[in-house]
Amino acid sequence: MKVLWGAIKALAIWQVIVLVLVLFGSGAVVFFLYADATQSETTELTENEQLIPIRYGDIVNQVSTNGNVAFPEREAVTFGISGAIGELMTEEGQTVSQGQELARMDSTTIAALEQDLAQARVDLLQAEDALAELLEPIPEVTMALDRASAEEKVAAARFQVQQARDALAELLDLELPTILDVKTLNERIAAT
Repeated sequence: MKVLWGAIKALAIWQVIVLVLVLFGSGAVVFFLYADATQSETTELTENEQLIPIRYGDIVNQVSTNGNVAFPEREAVTFGISGAIGELMTEEGQTVSQGQELARMDSTTIAALEQDLAQARVDLLQAEDALAELLEPIPEVTMALDRASAEEKVAAARFQVQQARDALAELLDLELPTILDVKTLNERIAAT
């Protein structure tokens, strides 16, 4: 032991630090390798899984129970419309499946619903026709005819305005005879 102690004392500080690190590192590696080798693989099971020990023979999955089965979930069924039920196709407690007919409305309710449906279809068709009429562009021929008629009326009105202006200009530009011209005309008339 003295020889070992003497050898350690002869080492420099950095050599002692390296020696301690090598000892701790090798101890940690050995510990982790041992822990990994001895650790059992445990995995969490999901909701629909179970562990079954391995053994020789047939696997049997059995559930045995005593008592009554009660279904805590019940559904209330509504038609979403008012009326009377004419025929009930199921009984209380009977198992039903999706899409199965459960009940029928009475004929009076069905007739009223069919009448409402027919009226709604008529209203829809009338609304579609009114919309199509509003969205339909005016045919180009009709637009051109209306425009030509309007242009003709404008041209006629302009012509009448021009005639009135010309008539006014003639009246305003009319030369009135002077007194001398009137005397000359009177003398000619008397001579004639």
